[in-house]
Amino acid sequence: MEQQVIRHEHFSFRPEPELKISVTRGQRGGYGWEITYTGKDMDEVLRVIKEADEKLRRTFLEGDA
Repeated sequence: MEQQVIRHEHFSFRPEPELKISVTRGQRGGYGWEITYTGKDMDEVLRVIKEADEKLRRTFLEGDA
């Protein structure tokens, strides 16, 4: 009689950091955005959000002034 072996394996994967940006254009032609970044390291989260905000400002606001 053949012996049957059942193995249960559990894996835990840490999700990759994810950057989400939502850009909206208002009725008067102005732009606004929402930046979401998930991560465990506060310094990294702040750096990524600041960098994204600066690029968005250069792209959407500097030409409007």
